[in-house]
Amino acid sequence: MRGYHRTMPAEKMSLAPWIKELFFEENRSLSRRPFRAVSLIRKLLSVAPHLFSFVFCNFSAAYPDVSRELHPAPRPVDPIALTLDEWPTHPTRGEERGLPLSDSSVSSLDLGNSLTGVRDLVFALREVHRVLLPGARVTIATGDRRLSDPTAVRAITQETIAFFTRALSDPALRLKAERLDVADLFDVVESSSGSVVLEARKPKAPVRPRAIDIGSGSAPRDGYHGIDFIAMPGVAIVRDVERHGLPFADSTIERVNSAHFLEHVADLVFVMNEIHRVCCHDALV
Repeated sequence: MRGYHRTMPAEKMSLAPWIKELFFEENRSLSRRPFRAVSLIRKLLSVAPHLFSFVFCNFSAAYPDVSRELHPAPRPVDPIALTLDEWPTHPTRGEERGLPLSDSSVSSLDLGNSLTGVRDLVFALREVHRVLLPGARVTIATGDRRLSDPTAVRAITQETIAFFTRALSDPALRLKAERLDVADLFDVVESSSGSVVLEARKPKAPVRPRAIDIGSGSAPRDGYHGIDFIAMPGVAIVRDVERHGLPFADSTIERVNSAHFLEHVADLVFVMNEIHRVCCHDALV
């Protein structure tokens, strides 16, 4: 601190004499060393702001409550009723990313007009189907345009929605829907001029992973669910993580492994943010 260098003796000495030099000063007119009160008070006043800052930052009520904000164990995924105003987009690519929710975690979903600007409608409806519980319902606003190919448009119509249900009558579109594996994702429950209500057709809710191996290829780590963008033996979840993110809710993963994957990623910040998002507190990466 300022001023202390003047009190240090020129030569080395033990601690006790140095303390005496610090708190007492030499007075040649007297045979004793009077207490250096003024200098000590000045030093204490100069230290006071730093002491106050230390106490405030470490012990004040404004300091985060770690036990409340962090999650030492994976957060349970309770079914939620979700309303989507706008489809989420990738922060740097500008294209649609996946829904940041775990499989079978949504009890009902109102999409409204959020699919209007979606370029990859097949991917979007697959994501909707993935996050819905078996039998959960989704409401979608529709328009009146007549479309030649419902899979390559931005406008959502009754014809577009039929592409993902068993109600599709056009043989060519039916063949294409089967090839894309989206022909029987939903059943039409209710249809009107401005909206349609669909019900998800899927088996019972899957077991949600607690440990994942990103970019696993055909040899995921023992006890880990393999994630890769190519479907191959050993890959439990087919996903382009760099483009669409991880298909899990926040704070739901305990362990993450990744070998020979991150060096091939162009948007490392996005991928690392996704890993941080899905990990619970004290997760091992």
